[in-house]
Amino acid sequence: MTEYKPLRGTLTSKGNYKIDPTAVIDVDNINLGYDASIGPRTEIRGGTINLGNNVSIGPDTRIKGREIHFGDRTLVDEFVRMNISEYFRTGKDSVLRGWSRFEGREIKGKHRFYMNYRSKIGGGDSFDPTAYLHAENWLHLGDGGEINTARGVTIGREVAIGPNSKIYTHGAWGPLWEGFTDKWGPVKIGNFVWIPTNVTISPDVTIGDYCKIARYSLINIDIPAGTHAMGIPVSKHKNEWEINIYPRAISKQEKENIIQEIAKVSEERLYNENKIKHKLSVKNIEEDIYEIEGVTFNMNFPRIISGSVTEETKPLVEKFIDQARRKTFRFDFELDEKGKYVPYPALEN
Repeated sequence: MTEYKPLRGTLTSKGNYKIDPTAVIDVDNINLGYDASIGPRTEIRGGTINLGNNVSIGPDTRIKGREIHFGDRTLVDEFVRMNISEYFRTGKDSVLRGWSRFEGREIKGKHRFYMNYRSKIGGGDSFDPTAYLHAENWLHLGDGGEINTARGVTIGREVAIGPNSKIYTHGAWGPLWEGFTDKWGPVKIGNFVWIPTNVTISPDVTIGDYCKIARYSLINIDIPAGTHAMGIPVSKHKNEWEINIYPRAISKQEKENIIQEIAKVSEERLYNENKIKHKLSVKNIEEDIYEIEGVTFNMNFPRIISGSVTEETKPLVEKFIDQARRKTFRFDFELDEKGKYVPYPALEN
């Protein structure tokens, strides 16, 4: 490892870091976890920058901020742009895809923070004292999605915001003196909310837990929990909504079918991607609890993994977990150094 000397500031590392010689680091302090890497022509400037273990920052990226934290195993792709006046954080296993943009006063994501290509957080007035994004685990912002943070945005866990969907916390253009109106206010989105393609959410709106919004909808009023809402704009007549449909209880057979499908596709992917031909050991040990290759999964929320893996069973169990994620079962767990599943550490809001 060639020692890298920043243009300014102190560099500390847990070991085995890699910084391309064409990268520019101009900071007060940069702290690098084990196996952290910074790609060619990337520039990092500001105050305190923390990269966790196995964090990878790609080429041609620009990062500027007073205090920035990337959790373990976070991937920052090429051409990402970041300008933060106070604080930015991702938790573990996060992904910031290429050409995504982050600007403003404060952006706090937790674990599994996923920003797809050309998505944006910030926008007009995002450096104001009222501006922030606070998001729980498993936020997903699709291609071209945008979150304006001027008056504050709070997002619960497991929220998906689809391609080209937009969240606004302020809107004003036509002159008020001539009778136009403006609207300013925070946006709050609950847990387990699905906002698919080309949805627009206006300022000062609250969306409750377990909601689903139809594509192309304009949301300019509050949406109660458990609702499937639709409309341009969404109707104020609640008899036109599907209300209290989520969460919905499903039968034991439906649950069994889901588990068997996850196992079947996991086996197919093990063979196609890893050249491992293996039939997964799946046991239903009690209601909603399954044992997969010796590891116990509670499929109810909060979904819990108990147990350890060996070198032989690790790819089998990890493939099941990944396929379960694709089927909407998201576990807040990681493997420790001994091969035991442990919860992600709690992060403050």
